[in-house]
Amino acid sequence: MADFNREQWIAEQKARMKACESIVIDTLENYKENPELISEYLLFAGKFHRYSLRNQMLLQRQNPDCTFVGGFYRFKELGYHVKKGEVGMKVFAPVTVKYLYNGNTGELIPLKEATPEQKKALQHGGYELREFTNYKLETVFDISQTDCPVEDYPKLFDMGYASADHKAVADALERYCTEQLHCPVKTGDVRSIAVKGYYTPAEHCITLSDKLQDTERMVTLAHEMGHAILHSDPDLQKGKTVAEIEVEADALGMMTISALGLEKIAEIPENHKRHMCQNFKAVCKACAAQVPEKRSEPDGNPLEKILGNVNQAFQQHFPNMEKTVKQYLQAEPQLTPQLPQKARAR
Repeated sequence: MADFNREQWIAEQKARMKACESIVIDTLENYKENPELISEYLLFAGKFHRYSLRNQMLLQRQNPDCTFVGGFYRFKELGYHVKKGEVGMKVFAPVTVKYLYNGNTGELIPLKEATPEQKKALQHGGYELREFTNYKLETVFDISQTDCPVEDYPKLFDMGYASADHKAVADALERYCTEQLHCPVKTGDVRSIAVKGYYTPAEHCITLSDKLQDTERMVTLAHEMGHAILHSDPDLQKGKTVAEIEVEADALGMMTISALGLEKIAEIPENHKRHMCQNFKAVCKACAAQVPEKRSEPDGNPLEKILGNVNQAFQQHFPNMEKTVKQYLQAEPQLTPQLPQKARAR
């Protein structure tokens, strides 16, 4: 057996990290050039809202059909096993690293590499212990790559509701807006066929057209709810363009309907897809003007910041949203969670 070459291993890990970072950068650039694809990403992100923006993009690029992912040992803990020969997907995983810091010299020494004398000096104030978050790559697998039977899928993750149940889902979202966001939802004549609904920040309320069908009402309400969550404080919107505000609401709305089961791009009404695409184009144009030559630094990408902020807001609000929806739908026994398309086809 060949001797382990630590330097070579470190170089290989850095190369893999760089490749994954390039995927994120390339994906963001691809959305700028093909803004119609952003809706597909947001529907995907809604299913993986517990993951960071970058990991969502990595997962979608590696397997756009994945539905529930976990590491080798995570599936083992759940009582299932990854099938032999399956190739996993790479994601970023945070790692906390401890260092000894010398305030006089500015020297940082990894704690695991510190000598006994240096560790003793730490106890007597000679060093300060500091923690930093680094990232490494972890391998995860989709549930379809394991021996978990399809009938067990609902035990592990929610699969949403069928299109016929969109009225009940919209009613449940309305309750969430009223009870949790303290944002009443009104339905009435908005005096325009083109206007589906709107959010009024001064009154913190949502108005929906009384001419909407069930799916249209659900999607419109999810969008306006995005405004209620993200844009209720006018002071926080200063400096934002109308297009940016609309993209934020669209993004949160699409993640909501995806997380609740509307996972196919074809199910989204055409006018909503056009609305998202048009405003996203405007935001991309503004981003290009702000960051002319900084594609190698994804942290400085305004587009990533917009989508990242939406993702964080969704992570914060979705647990209570999901809880409210489930409680409401418990009174609707005829509603049956659906299986993912690929699972139903087996």
